[in-house]
Amino acid sequence: MIPCEFMVNELLPTIRKETSRFLLYKGYSQREISKIMNVSEAAVSQYLKQKRGKHKKKLEELISKYISEKYDVNKPFNENVCDLCFHFRINGYICRSHKIIEEVPSSVCESCLADKIRR
Repeated sequence: MIPCEFMVNELLPTIRKETSRFLLYKGYSQREISKIMNVSEAAVSQYLKQKRGKHKKKLEELISKYISEKYDVNKPFNENVCDLCFHFRINGYICRSHKIIEEVPSSVCESCLADKIRR
C-alpha cells in the first residue's frame, strides 16, 4: 500500500474526526465544520459521536496531538491534512501507524519511505 493510499483509507477518517472535535472545542458549529472539511453535517455529527474515524487509541492520540499543536484554522482543511501527512511521513509515523493498524512486521514495512524523504 502506498503512503497516500494508506493516508486516505486509514488515517483520513480519524483526521476528520479529530479535526471535528478540535474545531468544535474552538467554538465552530457543526455546520461551519462541515463547510471547512467539505463533508455533510451528518458526517460531522457521526465524527463527533465517534461513529466514524475510530482507530486504535494510540493512533488517535498521535493525530489528536498533532492537530491540537499545529492545526492552522487560517489554512484550508486540505492544506492542514497535507501538512499532517508530510509531518507523519518525515517523522516515520506512517510506518508506525501502518504497524499499529495492520500489525506489519518491521522487516517488511517500507511503505512510508521515510528514509528517502529525509535525504
